[in-house]
Amino acid sequence: DAMSRYVRLEAPSDASSQPHVPAGGQPVDGNALNPASLDTLRELDPSGKLLQRVISAYLADAPRQLKNAQAALASHNAADLRLAVHTLKSASKYLGADTLAATCLEIERSATNFQLVGLDTRLAAAVAQLEHVIDELQSLLPQEA
Repeated sequence: DAMSRYVRLEAPSDASSQPHVPAGGQPVDGNALNPASLDTLRELDPSGKLLQRVISAYLADAPRQLKNAQAALASHNAADLRLAVHTLKSASKYLGADTLAATCLEIERSATNFQLVGLDTRLAAAVAQLEHVIDELQSLLPQEA
C-alpha cells in the first residue's frame, strides 16, 4: 500500500548501511541529516506543516533526552540511559539524523548489556552530533521577521 513507502517496519540488517562516524562525531559526508528522510516527510504533507511540527517537537525534546542520558550515565543507571538514548535514536532516525541515531544505537546496546565504561566518549560524540543536527533543522524552519 502507499503507506509502506514511508514506514520501514524493520531496521536494515546490513551493518554497512550505518554511516561511518569518526571520533569527532561528524559524519564523513558532512551532512547531519539524510535528505531522503526529510523528502519523505515533505511528500506526506506538501504544505510543510508536518515537517515544521516534527522539527519543532524534536528541537524541544532531543536536548532533554541527551541531558537525561548524561545524568543516567553519571549515576551509572543503565536502564535510564538506555531509555533516553533509545528515544533520541528513534526520533533522530525519523528525521534523517542517521549518524546521531547510529551513535545512540551503540550507546543503547552497551547500556542494555550494562557496559557503561567508556560511554562518556560516545555520549560526547552524540552531543557534538546533536549540535549539528539542531543547526541543520533550525535552518529548515521559517525565519521569523
